[in-house]
Amino acid sequence: KSLREWKRRYPGHRSFTVVRHPVARAHAAFCSKILQTGAGTYVGIRKTLSKQFKLNLPTKYPDPKYTASDHKEAFLGFLRFVKSNLGGQTSIRVDSHWATQTNALQGFAEFVTPDMVLREDRLQEDLAILAAQIGKETMPQVSKTDHFADQLSEIYDDEIESAVQEIYQRDYDAFGFGPYA
Repeated sequence: KSLREWKRRYPGHRSFTVVRHPVARAHAAFCSKILQTGAGTYVGIRKTLSKQFKLNLPTKYPDPKYTASDHKEAFLGFLRFVKSNLGGQTSIRVDSHWATQTNALQGFAEFVTPDMVLREDRLQEDLAILAAQIGKETMPQVSKTDHFADQLSEIYDDEIESAVQEIYQRDYDAFGFGPYA
């Protein structure tokens, strides 16, 4: 109700959402919620994944013994879990960090439909277009959005791309994503 009231008070408002490439998004979910062990991580899900999906995760992260090869293997294990999870084959809830972006957009579009769907890899340019549409000539620089890109670049290959495409084909189709690299 308060959002509808705000929108009525401010005609000319704009709404948008940002989509991320499914490979980068799945990897960021894995790194921020499963691999890491601090506040805001999913400790319970992490334990379940280690047992049921045989993810070889370090006790604490970062761990100098945890190699790029270990990271790739654990990420592929996480992707196997996500495939099962999104298919309703696990008792673990579907989390917004790894749910499909297509479903997320459909879900909130029932309440407010975005004027624009922006892409993370073009965010600076797309926000400039949006700003120009509302009469703004300048806007601040967009800071780095993918804090795990360096780790991903060390392990990304056709095997990872194929696994992610199998899980998130709807997002690839809906938003026109090609291969990550």
